[in-house]
Amino acid sequence: MDYDETPARRFTLPSAMHAAAFVCALLNIVLSPWCFGAWEMWWFWPMAALLFAGCLFAGTGTLLETLSRNDDGAPRVGRIPLGPAALVSAIAFIPFLAYAIARSRFPSAPGLPLVTMEAERSLLLFFTPAALALIMALSFTRRRLAAMAWIVFANIAVIAVYAVAGKYAGKVDYVLWVLSPWTYGGRAKAVFFCPNHLSAFMNLGLCLALALVFAPRTSWRVKAFAVAAAVAMAWADFLTLSRGGLASILLGLLVGLPTLAMRGRRLWARLLAPVLLAGAIAGAVFAIWRLPNPLMDRISGHGLYKTVVSTWGTPEWKTRVHDSFWYGFDRGTYIQSALRAWKSNPVWGIGPGQHSNRWQEFNASDPGVRPVDGKAATMKRPRYVNNEQHLYEVHSDWTQLLEEYGLVGLALFAFPMLALFVVLCLAQSRMNEDALQPGGATSPAILRAMPLAALLAFIVMAIHSLGDFSFQMPSITWLFAFMAAAGVLAAAPEE
Repeated sequence: MDYDETPARRFTLPSAMHAAAFVCALLNIVLSPWCFGAWEMWWFWPMAALLFAGCLFAGTGTLLETLSRNDDGAPRVGRIPLGPAALVSAIAFIPFLAYAIARSRFPSAPGLPLVTMEAERSLLLFFTPAALALIMALSFTRRRLAAMAWIVFANIAVIAVYAVAGKYAGKVDYVLWVLSPWTYGGRAKAVFFCPNHLSAFMNLGLCLALALVFAPRTSWRVKAFAVAAAVAMAWADFLTLSRGGLASILLGLLVGLPTLAMRGRRLWARLLAPVLLAGAIAGAVFAIWRLPNPLMDRISGHGLYKTVVSTWGTPEWKTRVHDSFWYGFDRGTYIQSALRAWKSNPVWGIGPGQHSNRWQEFNASDPGVRPVDGKAATMKRPRYVNNEQHLYEVHSDWTQLLEEYGLVGLALFAFPMLALFVVLCLAQSRMNEDALQPGGATSPAILRAMPLAALLAFIVMAIHSLGDFSFQMPSITWLFAFMAAAGVLAAAPEE
C-alpha cells in the first residue's frame, strides 16, 4: 500500500484535518526563526498557537478516522505507523512533563511564590516540542515528512546566506528590519539578536547537511547540494565568532561521524573515517590558531585564554585557571550563582523559570548573600560585578534545568533523552544496513539522513548547552524537536 495517499485520492474531512495540521507544523518551523527566533513573548505566542492549532487538527483528524474505521481494523491510511520505537520515545517523556506541571503548582521557597508568566514560558519550552512531535506522529505521511525536511533544510540555508550577505553588506547590526541595541562587535546575527544563537541554529543545519552527505546510496546531485549548503552554513557559523558554538560542532562531529555515520560500511572505511576526520578538524583548528582571523583575535583576547597560556606549566596553573573561570569569566559566575540557587532546594529546584527572579539573591560569589537584619550594606557583593543586577538566563541549559527543576527533574529529563538517543541509534543503524544491502535505499535520501542528523544534533547541542542557553530560544528548540521526531518516524518500518 502507498502510505502517501489514499488509493482513490478522495477528499475527506479527516484528510483535510491532517493537511491543516501539517501546514501548522510547517509554518511554525519555517517562520519561527524569522520572528527573531520567537524569543520574546509577542513573537513566541503566535508560533506556539500554530502548534496548539496543529494538535487540534491532528487530534480531530485521528478521532474522525477512528470513528469511521471499518470493523476489520484497517490501518490508518497514509500515516506513518507508530511502532514500538515511537511509542517508547513518547511514553518516556510523560513522567517529566507530569513532574513539570506538578512542580509549577508549588512555591519557589517558603514565602516566595512562583512568577506565573516565567513558569508558563518554561513549561511551554518543554510542552510545545512535545506538541510538534505529536502532530508529526498523528498526521504526517512519509511524503509530508520528506517535504518538510527539505523545506526546513532550505530555510536554514537561506538564513545562512542572509547572514553572510548581511555581514559583508555592512548590515550586521540589523536583525531583519530592526537595528539591534546589542552590536556584539560586528559578529553575524542574521535573524537572531545574539550571534551565539545563530551559531547553534547553523550547527543544527550542518548536522542535517552532513547527514545527507554520509547517507548511503545518496545521489551525487543531493550530495552536491548538501555540500554547498554546508559551506554556506559553516561560513555563517564562523562569522558568528561563537567560541562555544564552533567548538561544539567540531567536537560533536569528531565524536559523532566516525562512530555513527560509518556503521554498516566496510571495515576499511570505518577505520579510515576517524583518521581523515580528525586530520581535517585538526587542520581547521591549526589554521584558526595560526592564521590571522577575527575568531582567534576574539579567543586570544579573553581573560581565561590569557590565564591558561600565561600560566601553562607553572605550579599555580590549576589555581589560576580555576579562579579565572569561576570569578573572572561571565559563564563561570553565572553557573556558580545557579548552583548556589540549586543548593537552596536541591531535590525539587527553585521552580520552572524562576532563575531570573531570584538572581539577585544568589548572584554573589561569597557564601553570605542575604543582608544581615535587612541592611543592604551588609550584603557581600560578587567579585564579578553584574551592574544591572539581573540575569535572564544561566547561559548553561543543563545547569538551569538542575537549578529550576532539581535533581528529580534532571533525572526525569535525562532518562527519556537517553532513551530517545538509543532509539535513534537503533534506527540509524538499521537504515544504514538496509540501504547498503543490494536493492536497498528505497526511501528518499532526506529520510535516510534524518536519524543520523538527529544523533549528531544530540551530541553537538549537549556539548553546546554546557555553556550557553540555545534551548531557551523557541525556534532552536522546535527545530531540534523536529529533527529528533523525524529521525524516529523516518525509520518506522512500512506495513
